[in-house]
Amino acid sequence: MLEQFEKTWPEGFYNTISSKVKTMATTTKSITIGDSKMYDLNVIYSRTIALFFSDREVDVKDVLAYELAPVPTAMFTEDGMQICKAKSTLKKSLQVEVSRRNAGDEDVTVIDGSALLWTIHWPADGTVADFIDNVKTRLISYLSESDVYLIFDGYYDYSIKSVTRDVWETVVNRKHHLLLSTKLPAQKVVLSSIENKKQLNLLLFKELTEYRLFYLQGTNKHKLVVTGEDSFPIEIRMEERRSRN
Repeated sequence: MLEQFEKTWPEGFYNTISSKVKTMATTTKSITIGDSKMYDLNVIYSRTIALFFSDREVDVKDVLAYELAPVPTAMFTEDGMQICKAKSTLKKSLQVEVSRRNAGDEDVTVIDGSALLWTIHWPADGTVADFIDNVKTRLISYLSESDVYLIFDGYYDYSIKSVTRDVWETVVNRKHHLLLSTKLPAQKVVLSSIENKKQLNLLLFKELTEYRLFYLQGTNKHKLVVTGEDSFPIEIRMEERRSRN
């Protein structure tokens, strides 16, 4: 197509380039359910694979003129990323379980900060500071074994997760002003609200990267690298704190 287009230059430079790809929307390979057309992409894809392994001669160029990938089209919809609903299933398919006795000593522990917050004990009658102390205790246990890289979510406008987060906000929309001395709201109220979670992450990030006693308790054997909303991660080892530019 590019070669044909170049042959029309310069007169045809602004001509419309017609696509030779035949999408599902322009073919009749569908059934109508209500007002919508439904395509069984898994069947189309599996039949194509079967044809390639059969004795029949298949014109690859003709086959690739159609949409044949069932997974990418199933991952996204017009209102955002839907793969999150099947993330646990995907993780189970990909994970390889290894006995801790046979795995040996780890060199580094990488932690998803958002996931970590859901696993820490949430003191129902405590304060934000009490919860952060629990996080510190958990991190110290990890730091006794290896270097730790703790990574918190970065919140950017118009990212692929924006719509998903907007959906969360419709479920929990009560905003709190969080300080260390604030009585801890319910776990779901904090962790399911972007604004509340941002505040908690900032308080936690500050406590981990500016609290000298924590440095001495937790990083005397291994280093802690914390990635927050700042442009650069912060590395802590004993009393040394530096920006990982």
